Amino acid sequence: MNRILSKLDFVYKKCANVLRQAQDERIFLARDDTSTKLNMQQVESIRARFKKKSNNKIIKAIVGLGNPGQKFEYNRHNIGFLVADALVDKHQGFWVENELLNYAQINIDGRNIYVVKPQTYMNSSGKISSWLNKKGVKPEEIIVVHDDLERPFGKVTVKLGGSAQGHNGIRSMMTLFGPDFYRVRCGIGRPFNKEDVGNYVLTNFIENESSVEKMIQDAISEIDKILK
Repeated sequence: MNRILSKLDFVYKKCANVLRQAQDERIFLARDDTSTKLNMQQVESIRARFKKKSNNKIIKAIVGLGNPGQKFEYNRHNIGFLVADALVDKHQGFWVENELLNYAQINIDGRNIYVVKPQTYMNSSGKISSWLNKKGVKPEEIIVVHDDLERPFGKVTVKLGGSAQGHNGIRSMMTLFGPDFYRVRCGIGRPFNKEDVGNYVLTNFIENESSVEKMIQDAISEIDKILK
């Protein structure tokens, strides 16, 4: 019996010691957790400030690419013009017309932004660079909206910089203004035969009007995201 009691006493002391260690560990972990929370809060605060600073983009001009003239108005190649028109209508701007370009000045969240439609025809879109330079607009302060053969109809994507990917309007902008501008790319699909591309982009949308309008509004939504 004494031997059993002795063993029970040993087990009790062992358990008590383990419980004390566990309690001490919990206190330590609690303190450490509090410290970690404080540290994480500091890190998140710094990260948020940095993110806010890094996302503080200054956009001064939105350029919609297309061809001037009524016969091109609803062409696939003119989706940039269609987006520009919708954007100016949304913000109650008005167009000023000249030989080089049509432009409007709109206010978005307290910022005055130029919306521009080059009147030089697509392949010479970059000629507006002289006007943008006079207005003090840098390449990284521009959003260019254009049609995109590489994406299916209706798909809108955003890219900063990069190559022209075969788009003559973008190539012209890059030649005279460099590559470092935002592109809002509106998918128009691609014809089955490569040799049909020229005619394809210069024909009207055959998709229903509501689908084209949705793509226009999606492009405006992407522009809004860049501006935030």
